[in-house]
Amino acid sequence: MPRLSQQTKEILQIVIFLLVTGLLVGFYLVYPLNRAKAYFARPDLDTFNSDSLPPLTTDWFEQAGLRVDTVRIQPDAVTALAAWYVHQRDTARAPKGSIAILLEPQDSLGSMLPMVQLLADSGLTVLLYQQRGGGLSTGRYRGEGQLEAGDLGEVIAYFDLRREIHHPFIVAGRRLGADAALLEASEDPRIDGVVAVEPYLSTERWLTLTAREHQALPVPFFRSVLWFWYKMRSGYTANYRDEDDIRPVPCPTLLAVGEDSREAAEVRRLREISDTTRLTVTTPPDSPPALGRLLLDFASTVRPRQ
Repeated sequence: MPRLSQQTKEILQIVIFLLVTGLLVGFYLVYPLNRAKAYFARPDLDTFNSDSLPPLTTDWFEQAGLRVDTVRIQPDAVTALAAWYVHQRDTARAPKGSIAILLEPQDSLGSMLPMVQLLADSGLTVLLYQQRGGGLSTGRYRGEGQLEAGDLGEVIAYFDLRREIHHPFIVAGRRLGADAALLEASEDPRIDGVVAVEPYLSTERWLTLTAREHQALPVPFFRSVLWFWYKMRSGYTANYRDEDDIRPVPCPTLLAVGEDSREAAEVRRLREISDTTRLTVTTPPDSPPALGRLLLDFASTVRPRQ
């Protein structure tokens, strides 16, 4: 077998170097850059136009005989949150309290109707709003919990100014909505209780579970690179939250997490530092009606903050 010349060896080394460099660029530039858009941007990002959003519908609620008001609330100059305020069924009596529900982008108003009916029939006013980055709310990218907490604070301020929040006031959310509820409850004494369904609790866990959900390739240091490109794409400047940033629950809190989540370091940390008289752990509801029953039972135990 003829020996390779020195020139041929050098050419092969250059080719191998370029191939390896191309793979690294693909793994650490192109792939995470595209994944950041796929994971965290609104599904209709390429065609989205905030100026052509349809009006907020009330058909689902009105057909059920419920009185509902709609509004778009602006927590910042470029974001408008679509919100529905459902009055209690018996308007002749004082409301027994209020519940705010942070909707995920994939949640439909139709699927929420049985839950809303149950709560309204029980004397509660119900505030639903779609979080940024999905549905009829604007925002090109979702946050990682901290932006959503700020949005929640603005929504509460809007309705509180109009005397439409009644105590005890409970906030319920799933995933990022659960993070928003927990974070804002530590800052806002108007929140009397929290129902947090499968919260992430840290940026690392948010990135890990999101990548796992989308079956991301096992790229080394993927979370760090993904976080970098997410911030570059979205323009958000949120701080990276870790276990040390978790705070004890400040009010009665129902933490609904599955068996696997209960073993997560963040969940264990929250349980360790929180007052056991305030934090209750249960299993996640499997449907909006089940969530409605859970909220109703929880609301009966919550009292306004002193």
